[in-house]
This record gives sequence, C-alpha cells and structure tokens, in this order.
Amino acid sequence: MAGPTPVVLVADQHLIRCGVPTDGKRLLDVLNDKTTEFLRLLEPQLSPMTDPQMRVAAFARGLVPKPNISLALIIEEKHEAPQKRANMMVRKNTFEVYVTVPGYEVRGFVHSERALEPLDFQARLVREGQVFFPITEVTLTPVGPLGEPFRAPAAMVNRNRLGLFFLADKEAAV
Repeated sequence: MAGPTPVVLVADQHLIRCGVPTDGKRLLDVLNDKTTEFLRLLEPQLSPMTDPQMRVAAFARGLVPKPNISLALIIEEKHEAPQKRANMMVRKNTFEVYVTVPGYEVRGFVHSERALEPLDFQARLVREGQVFFPITEVTLTPVGPLGEPFRAPAAMVNRNRLGLFFLADKEAAV
C-alpha cells in the first residue's frame, strides 16, 4: 500500500503542508467522498497565506473540514493511485481555465470528453455530486503583492469556494 499523498491545502487564511492517507484512491475521490466531512492529515505544518515559509504550528496528525478547503495541490508528479489512473484513462479534450479562490488566482487546464461551456461544466459537477474538480498543470498566484507564483502538477478545487470561473472557448493546443 502506498504512503500518504503529499499535498498543500489552502484553507481559510492558512496553507497546510501535509500528507493525506488515500488508501489507494485518488485524492479527488477522497475529497468528494460523502461518507466523511473531514480530511485526515498526517504531519500537518501550518503557515499563514501571507508568509508560506513561516511555520506557525506543526502536529503529528489532524483533521480539516472539507468545506473549508479551497483547494488541494498535489505537489509530486507521481500519481497517488496509479492503478486506478490506468484503469480510467480515456482520451479527453483539454480546456484552459482560470479560477479564483480566496487569496489566490489559479490557472491550468480542465479535461473533458466533449466541448464545454462554463455553465455546463458547473452543472455537470452538481449533477455528478462533485464538490471538488481537478485542474492540471497548475500555476497558483497569491492575490496582492506578497508571495511568488507556485506551480504544481494538479489541484483539486472546491467549487463552493470559487470567486471567478473562466473557461476557454475552444480546446487548448497542448
């Protein structure tokens, strides 16, 4: 069994660097799992959004309510559930996306089997019961003068924490 998935969570006014036990599941599935309201954290380190290098607290383990998570950044290229990924691989179209969550602007790509309109995308998430959706090839930029842009292979974004949502009109040339 694989170890915890290394992530950075954006939750309220803090960043949380931690491991998330996924037990062979994709992080997206763990976040969208309706049987629990909380995400289990291993070795969480808490930093203020305004100074990501400062550690204000560290613990052996913890919990965070899923609704308080704006996004979860996967910080390693290695897939957290490689067997599930291989079984679910389907050719998808890639669309450029720009979203905001409290404190951050997020750029990257969403993937869909068919052309998308922003309202269709949101309706699909609601219809499928997904609160979190994935964005790949992420650039996370703090709002305001503090902080540097941060790149990550993927982010799971909480649709209930969105400020803005822009989706490119046509498939991205990737």
